[in-house]
Amino acid sequence: KRLWGKFMLNVGINQTCMAFETNYGGVLAPGEAYDALIGAMKEVIGLSKKEGVGLSEEDMDFYINLIKTLSPESVPSMRQDGIARRYSEVEMFSGAVRRLAAKHGLMVPVNDMLYEKIKEIEAAY
Repeated sequence: KRLWGKFMLNVGINQTCMAFETNYGGVLAPGEAYDALIGAMKEVIGLSKKEGVGLSEEDMDFYINLIKTLSPESVPSMRQDGIARRYSEVEMFSGAVRRLAAKHGLMVPVNDMLYEKIKEIEAAY
């Protein structure tokens, strides 16, 4: 369950900061980036249930509160990759979410959107 929790955190925070070209403070502010963060994490919760792990919104809240302890100006590794124009772990995050969702017949529109945005960013390198 703990590995799935860390996966949920990374799917949410890393990809959202990369896709919206922002930092922790920007993601936590109300708006489109915050909605994407929460949506991406909730999609992982749904997948975890299908995979027999059973993450909950309580788990998501734990990780959101963890993000709140970080410097608002800081960025996760995936955003650092974007700044340096390096290719990211998008396939390990939303790529994996999309593959698992297909296996279970689930829709993951937030992860689809993040995947496409990140691929567009990387295609411009």
